[in-house]
Amino acid sequence: MDDHDGEITESVAGRDLRPSLRWTDWRFLLPSPVGGSFEHLVVVGGPAGLAERVVEAGWARRVSCAIPKGRSADAVVILRDAGVTLGDAVHSLRAGGALYYEVDRRVAASRSVSPRAMQRALLRAGMCPTGSYWAAPNFDDRLMYLPLGAPEVFRWYLASKFVASTPERRLLEPGLRLLARFRSDAVDLFARQFAVTGVVPSGARPLPSLLGHPVLPPELRHSPLRPLVLTPGGDELNRVILLPFLPGASRPALVLKLSRLPERNLHTENEQRVLVAVRALLDEAMRRTVPRPIGVFEWNGLAVSAESAVPGRLLLSSTGRWGAPLRWKIDDLQTAVSWLIEFHRQAQVRRSPWGETELSRWVEKPLAAYGKAFGVTPNETALFAAVRDRARSLVGASLPIVWEHYALQDQNMSRDRSDIYVVDWEGGGEGMPLFDLFYYAMDWANTVIRLRDEGGRHRCFRALFCEPDPADPHALAIQRAVSRYAVALDIDGRFVPLLLVLMWIVRSLSRSDRQAALGAVGGGRSRNQGIAYVSLLAAHRDQIFARQWAP
Repeated sequence: MDDHDGEITESVAGRDLRPSLRWTDWRFLLPSPVGGSFEHLVVVGGPAGLAERVVEAGWARRVSCAIPKGRSADAVVILRDAGVTLGDAVHSLRAGGALYYEVDRRVAASRSVSPRAMQRALLRAGMCPTGSYWAAPNFDDRLMYLPLGAPEVFRWYLASKFVASTPERRLLEPGLRLLARFRSDAVDLFARQFAVTGVVPSGARPLPSLLGHPVLPPELRHSPLRPLVLTPGGDELNRVILLPFLPGASRPALVLKLSRLPERNLHTENEQRVLVAVRALLDEAMRRTVPRPIGVFEWNGLAVSAESAVPGRLLLSSTGRWGAPLRWKIDDLQTAVSWLIEFHRQAQVRRSPWGETELSRWVEKPLAAYGKAFGVTPNETALFAAVRDRARSLVGASLPIVWEHYALQDQNMSRDRSDIYVVDWEGGGEGMPLFDLFYYAMDWANTVIRLRDEGGRHRCFRALFCEPDPADPHALAIQRAVSRYAVALDIDGRFVPLLLVLMWIVRSLSRSDRQAALGAVGGGRSRNQGIAYVSLLAAHRDQIFARQWAP
């Protein structure tokens, strides 16, 4: 076939029909191309429209969707459904070219193929292997690329990130720990879907993607690094996180974060600004609970944030642990709230009387934006009237403005004994007190009660905030957390229902903005969890404003 068969040179797909950029996370395992983009990239397999997205993103000047004749490609990506042999892929690479090749051991033809066998095959083909990675849990629902043949990385993952969220995972956990302790190839044994990378020799061994960047410490750039790459699920607006481990190290040397799209660079840059600002307000003990910002640098048009790694075990591994006693999970909630109370005691922007400026910024503007974006139902009209009445009645009362995390949840927190560590500050900024607590409490309840469907979440929200049962331990734990927070920060209890409503109005608008950024069709009220919660609050407005939230 001709060299240009299947070539894509411009984007032709509409935003709503395009495949997610999560399909292109292999680029974080390949060396950085000279000038920031590949001259000729071959991508075979995957969903329709993938090549268009690669070109549109500027990662290659020319993309072929089939193996070309001759050695013309400077990078070749073979996805699991491509049906391309390793030999054909290698023979299309020019000197210095890079290869990413997926293997699905669930398919009969590849069932006996091991990562080590693939490494040997690369060597026989004249390639220099640069890594092999387990796509966990699988290519379609991938949450990470875990380097194989690096037992210290797997042991760290089990100790820090693994969540035994099902009976099967709970039973599997002890065996995984034993394998990780005694066998260096533990992950190889059950990695059913993995990828190998390599380069055609041309000089120095290249590092994966941004790990060769000159601003990074020399010990990182001159080491044979294979990072653990976290590729969070959801959508392409979630960031990618690289955790490089020095040889033999038991924890990451640092944490590198970047968005998949240049349009999201401001979020990455904001995280560094927030960390600098909040750490300046915190005492030494509290500063240790948030990452140390190291700086931001540019890689192929994307802003990369570098920060220190925090210790501890993911809080989700406890609250989301199948079969763990509820009292343990309530202890996690109260420990996290204790951290939040102390953080907001110290990380205050200001404390002043509630007045016209606050009414305009925190009440009138969000209500107006909500009405413009979604319209207002009769129940919501009545709710907003109650919000305005309560807000006006509190003029003169003192209220702190705090540094809000905005995404406070168990997957962004770690626990080491009684110490809590909090990461992922990209959405941080000035905010209202209690916003973080309400968001965290709802996420905690969804995790602990193990809610997966929308209806279950709505019932949970109603039971926690609208019609709480005093005998329900989950509702009681959250009520105590809210009361303890309000007392500790000297917040008039009358503010609590007002802030509860305003928080979910802000969340509704934020969700709508995210849907628009993803090019969602039929936005508005559809698929917006925040609006569903506002509607529930509207239906129970009398109860929530009459309720005694804090002593």
